[in-house]
Amino acid sequence: MVAFVLGGLVRSPWEDAVANSTALPTTSAVVTEREFREAGGSADGLVSLGDEITVAVPETSSARAVVTSVDVAPDKMVRYGAPLVTVSGRPLIVLALEIPLYRDLAPGMSGPDVESLQRALDALGYYSGYVDGRYESGTADAVERLYAENDLEPPAGVPFSTVGASPDAAVDESSAVVQGESPESGSLTSASDPLVSPSAGTSTPVTGTPLPMAEVVDVPGGGARVASIAGLGEVLEGDDVVAKLRIGEPHVTARVGVADAEAFQPGSSVTVATAGNEPVEVQVARISEFRGSDSDGRIPGYDIRVPLPEELTRGAEGAAATVMPTGHGEVATSLAVPLVALREDADGMYVLKVGDGQKVTVQLGLQSDGYAQILGDTSLEPGDEIIIGGPGE
Repeated sequence: MVAFVLGGLVRSPWEDAVANSTALPTTSAVVTEREFREAGGSADGLVSLGDEITVAVPETSSARAVVTSVDVAPDKMVRYGAPLVTVSGRPLIVLALEIPLYRDLAPGMSGPDVESLQRALDALGYYSGYVDGRYESGTADAVERLYAENDLEPPAGVPFSTVGASPDAAVDESSAVVQGESPESGSLTSASDPLVSPSAGTSTPVTGTPLPMAEVVDVPGGGARVASIAGLGEVLEGDDVVAKLRIGEPHVTARVGVADAEAFQPGSSVTVATAGNEPVEVQVARISEFRGSDSDGRIPGYDIRVPLPEELTRGAEGAAATVMPTGHGEVATSLAVPLVALREDADGMYVLKVGDGQKVTVQLGLQSDGYAQILGDTSLEPGDEIIIGGPGE
């Protein structure tokens, strides 16, 4: 009887085999530490050194136009109120004019171009009179000081005149000035003025320094860099270019895809790389509205603009550049779990530990080679076993 009971309690190998054939095995994996490379798309763009200003050969009374002085070297910034270059002995002076000159200016003239000149001379500290658009003694003196400050010979003085008036009116005005009267508001009022002839009882014309249009290079405020300039002694023909200037901020424009746009918002830190230069970290200046694909084959997305640092401006206009979010390509070591071990419910992503089946909620980061990066605080540790499949599910 006892033998019968004991025999009933002993399992034969055959019975174990039958039981194992219907059981669901528990498959597990181990929490590890792995390296993950920071993602984030890069964008290919083009370098722009700014908008271009072409300085043409100026009109000259000399037989030939010859470069007699080069005052600003290539890659250097121009200086307002100073010469850029001298051709056949006459300078080309850089001024920031709201209205570019369209005629030679001389004493007695008036107009918006004169007002623009007065503003430019005032900004340089040469003019302190009324900005009234009238080329009178104060303006003529300021122009003369502009030349003198740069050790340049000013243009020959010309008589004051009344533009549009009869010759007799011009003579009457000149005579009135000599006698100490003021024909116009703000004009010469005293025989002690340096432009007035002191000879009493005569009608000697009063002269002032003019400003020839050919001696001015209009460069909008904000500065300009010399891209190229004619060499000393170079003989210039009519179609030649004296200099090419770049205005505006050097920058890179690149197209980023929709999926990567978040990493390129204005103010975002990015790295700019151009051929032959070390990458430099800058910030995105602006991002455009969405743009579709175009004839250049660019993907639909957003155009970003980032400033080009000084050390990268030596590249050629239109050179290739790559813009990447800062941190792109960096390697981080983090906890990792196999993607197949991840589960999801209303609370988010989680894994189950082997043994007690404890549920551990996880925050995911990057993915690589079938593993997911675990971010933030977690109770998981390297070596923990987690369930992939089996009864623990």
